[in-house]
Amino acid sequence: MPKKCWKYKNHDCIKNPELNSNLEWGLNLNIDKDHFNKIESSDAILILNYPKNNIQGYIGGSSLMEIAVARHLDKKIFILHELPSEDEIRYALEIKVTRPIILNGDISKINNHINLNLTS
Repeated sequence: MPKKCWKYKNHDCIKNPELNSNLEWGLNLNIDKDHFNKIESSDAILILNYPKNNIQGYIGGSSLMEIAVARHLDKKIFILHELPSEDEIRYALEIKVTRPIILNGDISKINNHINLNLTS
């Protein structure tokens, strides 16, 4: 039996009412544009791709969007762990095209790629 669908204004149907309330909250706050503006004002992004759904180095849809925005804005893209294969996530190739810097679990490697101008 199909799940009941809820609808928010003119947006597509969501089958999970809990997600529906999150959608309404996000739309009201323009959370996506706010988040993208934060990427624009940063030097780089760091993707924490821990294992999820039995996939090592999992990267989900939201992180994929962040990677795309960072790439478009010529920001450095750091990814904590190796990427999954194209067999595990279908958009792994698209991530590789963005030329991310894979840190192999060592966040301190960021220092090798970012010029920090710290003043005391």
